[in-house]
Amino acid sequence: MTEDDLAFLSEKRERVRKKDMEEALAAKPGTKKAPPKADPKKAAGKGAPAATDKAAEDEVEQRVLPQPEDHINTELVTFLTHFKEPRLITVASKGADNRKRAEEERERINQERLALREEQVAQYDKHVEARNQLKETREAYREALFSKVEG
Repeated sequence: MTEDDLAFLSEKRERVRKKDMEEALAAKPGTKKAPPKADPKKAAGKGAPAATDKAAEDEVEQRVLPQPEDHINTELVTFLTHFKEPRLITVASKGADNRKRAEEERERINQERLALREEQVAQYDKHVEARNQLKETREAYREALFSKVEG
């Protein structure tokens, strides 16, 4: 490496924002400063709705997205292929023809839910009772041990 390269590498790098670069290019040496940007809020007046910037909207519309054909990596290709597909799944509604449950069907479903809940409550109660019996058994064993040690 030459001395110039070493000097360049030893210099502290500063991060330059893209906006600053554009302003620096606009205000070339020997010319005046870059003209200040017009504030859309001030131009429209107080309380007026902000004017939409057509150039920004066109720029967003003109954004070029990567294409799956441009890549070799299979993971990238599958992602980009997936990305190109429409994102929303549309389900056609039948509107007034949608099926509504009859009163008897609702009652039957509620009865099934109640029966299932009662089964689960009974099973839970069994577990609680078994746990309490084990607790009592351990307590009785502990008392018997302590009585032998003390007596």
